[in-house]
Amino acid sequence: MVSQISHELTQSSASPLNAVPLITRADYRASATSVPIGRVTAHTGALQGSKTAWIIHSSGSTGFPKPIFLSHRALLANFAKGLGLRAFCASPLFHSHGLMELFRCIYRGAPMYMANHARPVTRANLVRAMRAAAPELVTAVPFVLGLLAEGPDGVAELARAEVVMFAGSACPDAVGDRLVEAGVNLVANYGSSETGAIMSSLRPRGDTDWAYVRMAAPVAPHVLMDEIAPGVFECVALESLASRGPSNCDDPPNSFRTRDLFTRHPDPARRHWWKYLTRLDDRLTLVNGEKVLPLPIEGRVRQSELVAEAVVFGAGRAVPGLLVFRALGERAMGDGEFVEAVWEAVEDANRGAESFSRIPRELVVPMPLGTEWPRTDKGTVVRQQVYDVFKDVIDGAYARFEQIDQDAGSDEPLLSLDVPELEQWLLERFRVELGAQLQSAEADIFAAGVDSLQTMRMWSLIRKTLDLGTRREELSQNVVYEKGNVKVLAKHLYGLRTGEEVEQSDEDELLAMQELVEKYSIFDEHVPEIASKPEGEVVVSICLQVGTFSC
Repeated sequence: MVSQISHELTQSSASPLNAVPLITRADYRASATSVPIGRVTAHTGALQGSKTAWIIHSSGSTGFPKPIFLSHRALLANFAKGLGLRAFCASPLFHSHGLMELFRCIYRGAPMYMANHARPVTRANLVRAMRAAAPELVTAVPFVLGLLAEGPDGVAELARAEVVMFAGSACPDAVGDRLVEAGVNLVANYGSSETGAIMSSLRPRGDTDWAYVRMAAPVAPHVLMDEIAPGVFECVALESLASRGPSNCDDPPNSFRTRDLFTRHPDPARRHWWKYLTRLDDRLTLVNGEKVLPLPIEGRVRQSELVAEAVVFGAGRAVPGLLVFRALGERAMGDGEFVEAVWEAVEDANRGAESFSRIPRELVVPMPLGTEWPRTDKGTVVRQQVYDVFKDVIDGAYARFEQIDQDAGSDEPLLSLDVPELEQWLLERFRVELGAQLQSAEADIFAAGVDSLQTMRMWSLIRKTLDLGTRREELSQNVVYEKGNVKVLAKHLYGLRTGEEVEQSDEDELLAMQELVEKYSIFDEHVPEIASKPEGEVVVSICLQVGTFSC
């Protein structure tokens, strides 16, 4: 067969498009006897193993897709990780996820059924395909699992499989928990095109920690979980990992830093189990240097049936906000009604977030029904493109929040208040708007539990409501922190409007010092006692390092 094709190629005068003949079905099992095939030795195997076998592309979720060069050796190490089960793959072959799963099945000699992507990816079509395939293994991206989880027929088909494995992005906790409770053996499979599969949550029946991935023994010595912040670890593929493709870092040497961040399992006995958090590229740095992890917030808000997608924004700002894309099929709502409907989900997300990461209601931005947003084929949000496409929307949200343009604000006149009136207004706003019960104008604002998000909301309320004269732009975003209590804050605001420099009096400073003394001067009464003579010999060892010793 090979000699026949070679002869036809040399004799063909056809156009280049027709220069390579297709073999027929009869040729599939033909033997190539006329062309000698060289024997593969250890030497030639080593040479061929390092050569490039595939050039695939990254997903492009953090920028333009990039070529990824993978060697024969890296691919074979990756293919060997297959489970050998009859599989159904819902990902197309131009995704590395689908391509890798196909060759894992080929390597293990297991059949694979592919979803027909000429048809729309709907729950009904997927269910029909899975019923025909009767798979032992279902492999898909979380977007597909979410579709199947929307109906009992989809959940039932997933539950029939021995393993349901997802990859490509994080699966929302609500979707995963619902599937596991319904009897689905849900398994997270973590890896990348550059590293191959590294971790999974394959586990015995009864273990419900589906979201925590674990490293298999052959892989663990070749992967570093590098703690880049307290409790946050980046996955790093070391040079010795057989399935690693390219290198992007020399710390450690010839390693690949995935930029994928994980947190450790809270149980010390499971300290080597890891839950995916987000990508390092996804973290938003606020103007004060604090770093917001958007994924947990977005995932919780996305659980609302009213929400198709949620994207946190706020890089370079004082406080983050949230774009909310409405789910199709929901009844029409006005913006205010919609924000009210999803606010419970936002509040729940805020309770689980650090204070600087919390989203104020004023920065929850509902998008018109049917608005599209940039995303990859896997359904992953292309974050930077979202920020670019909706830049004007985001800027407008901050302008309203900060009330930069007075003409765009309320028709209500600004309040011109004297110092006692300002004190009463501030106390009322802290109570009504922020839920902070300040006992008096002298009470410490932060001792009452006011956090950084609430101080920003108060700053916004002050700008929108109070007459600050021509010095309005001098109102620091940090003014509530700087002044510390309502009495001092009221005097400062009055001074901005009138132009008077109202400085803190000696009496105020004395009062503040007295409050600090009372707050921090509660000590246990000292009871003198005679030290007992120690029994036996006391040995003190002195370390060579100056200034330290141990007993």
